Amino acid sequence: MKHLVTISLLLAALGLAPPAHAFTGVCADREATKRLLAQRYDEQQVASGVTRSGGLFELFADRTGANWSVLLTRPNGLTCIVALGSDLVAEAVPVKEPVTSPEM
Repeated sequence: MKHLVTISLLLAALGLAPPAHAFTGVCADREATKRLLAQRYDEQQVASGVTRSGGLFELFADRTGANWSVLLTRPNGLTCIVALGSDLVAEAVPVKEPVTSPEM
């Protein structure tokens, strides 16, 4: 929670957060939010994906997994921190090989 409060205050001080009634998480410019996570918490992107609604999901974590953050960038470009936590444990995800057609 301290992590979220600090990020909220920093983004608000920079004038990057929209009015409180406009979102349920901390929202700001994507690049500014990524810079803040990198500089203040040493978090880097470790995973990403596209949601069914067309949003961009990104997981950021520090090198030890002690702290992590989840960003969601909506199709309209608004980026929100939707979750924060600690003690990240990474699991291996099997990746499908692309289907190729036999050469003729």
